[in-house]
Amino acid sequence: MASVEPRERWKARKEIYSVETFERMLRIAAGLEGVRPGEEPTKEFIGLLPWMIISGFCGLRSTEAFREKLSEDAIKWSDLYFDRGFITIRHQVAKRTKRQNDERHIESAAYVEAARAWLAIVPRESEFICPTLERTLGNLKAEFESRTGIKFLDNAFRNSFASYTLATEGKKGVGQLALEMGNSEAIAKQFYVRTLEPRTGGAWFGLRPDRPANVVAMTAAAA
Repeated sequence: MASVEPRERWKARKEIYSVETFERMLRIAAGLEGVRPGEEPTKEFIGLLPWMIISGFCGLRSTEAFREKLSEDAIKWSDLYFDRGFITIRHQVAKRTKRQNDERHIESAAYVEAARAWLAIVPRESEFICPTLERTLGNLKAEFESRTGIKFLDNAFRNSFASYTLATEGKKGVGQLALEMGNSEAIAKQFYVRTLEPRTGGAWFGLRPDRPANVVAMTAAAA
């Protein structure tokens, strides 16, 4: 499946990727699998990989993950505190609100460990985790879609992050999810609801570049 449609209505934010589709996207972009079955792997789409990782495993907005122009800010390698178990989304990077400080932290072990595993194979070409600007990313996305037949769904990495989190945590996890996504709890409850089987959350955050994938349960990763 290219996407998953939740069984219950939950406003407009409903398009998410299946675990299998996300894994395929990651592995193609990383140059671990060919664009088509039987083809040799390519590094042509490596520029998409960091965006996929930090949006799909950490729920970052696209404006936080990469820049539209050189003068803007986005998440940097120096924002990763893997040795201390968290990732910082600085105020300068986070969505602007009327609050004086929008800084937040990604602290859940399952998210941090998934991001850590995949970012380990991302080339460090600049201080920014995703050095490619929006226009170039757009061109890469169009070529990726054309070559693979996989469509990029609107805001689907962030939507998927929220959906697979709640597939495991349920409504008791809404508060933490809201904090890590930079939303209010009311917004999280309004747009993100549990509709998927609990096992799918563990499968999503258990994806790893070195295989076997889909075996790390979310609860085990957080232990």
